[in-house]
Amino acid sequence: MKRIKFNALSWICLLLIAVLIACSIFELLPKTASFNQEIRTVSIDDKYRKDLSSFDAYSIVEENDTPYFSGVSSYISEECYFFDNVSKDDIEDNSKVEYSCTFDMDKMQYSLTAKLLDESGEVITTESLITDAFVTESGGLDAYIELEGEMYLLSDFCSENGIDACGLFGRIFAVIAIVVVIYVIVAETAEQIKSRQNYDYNRSLENSGQGVNKGNYITNQTKVNQKGYNSGLYRFGFATFNNVGCEVASAYNAMIAFGMPEYLSETIRCFEQWGIEFSVGWGHLGSDPLEIGRYLSRKGIGYTMYTNYSKFKSAVESKRTCKIIMSRWNKPENPGLHTFYIDKTTKTKYYGYNWKYREEALEQPTIDYFNNGSGFIVGYIIWKK
Repeated sequence: MKRIKFNALSWICLLLIAVLIACSIFELLPKTASFNQEIRTVSIDDKYRKDLSSFDAYSIVEENDTPYFSGVSSYISEECYFFDNVSKDDIEDNSKVEYSCTFDMDKMQYSLTAKLLDESGEVITTESLITDAFVTESGGLDAYIELEGEMYLLSDFCSENGIDACGLFGRIFAVIAIVVVIYVIVAETAEQIKSRQNYDYNRSLENSGQGVNKGNYITNQTKVNQKGYNSGLYRFGFATFNNVGCEVASAYNAMIAFGMPEYLSETIRCFEQWGIEFSVGWGHLGSDPLEIGRYLSRKGIGYTMYTNYSKFKSAVESKRTCKIIMSRWNKPENPGLHTFYIDKTTKTKYYGYNWKYREEALEQPTIDYFNNGSGFIVGYIIWKK
């Protein structure tokens, strides 16, 4: 029999296969953790719920408009770097780690504390992380965290697939996964709290006559000094509407066009609570224009969505009249994207609302005039069901 020789690469491949098999078997094992959930203002998305299974117990609460997370998990070997002032040999087999995390909205800071506990529950040592958050272009949250001497952007770890997006990396470095999950849960809670605060504030603008009157089109989202049109005073996410509100403005204007007007405060609340503007804080392009369809569907508006400009243009030009929501990239000197509502009233009359931040809707002869940036993103032809 011919003898098979293994080089270093072969051994590495075999090791990776073994790790993957082990992880798969682990996922199939029954989980015995008991959960102590106390969620008053938010419901944790299913994509993160499974990641909490690593905790023997946890709670998520909101007190005085501040989110708090606490949880206890069994000690795992990867945590030895986290508690670098304790020798691994001195840690008992049944040691636990108690985590607590909160987010200060005024200081824009996450505070994470990890306590290493012995079998009797006595604290062996405590480590803390304080992380500054920042507001993304969508009005949500993001943050850098330092782990093992490296800086990581939270949004790089987390996608619509939750921590599973980390793949093998997330499973091997289990503590990184735990820390990220905790930060995600606290951010998600903070955003729900902020949404409620925003609605109360925005509604107060309308009640006092300082906001946007119901039924008034938004043609300039930065307005702050024209009675009945002051959309620039509204709050959206952790930012202000004048900076990040174009997708909301397009949907708000469309509802007026269909004879279904609503208060701007209500449109903002829908985008926030339905996760259209950001998903746990990490949408860097503004509200996601590819998700506007979810808002339209819930409001009883039908639509056809196009991500190819040639097909979109052909569909628009084939109709004598139609209503449109369109999104395109800005020119390079003004990074980001812009979304707006368009009303096509005849073959050669298109009116763009909030397209150029002017006093009134602007008339153009073709749809091409509105694709005046660095590239088409998405277009919706919309109708009332």
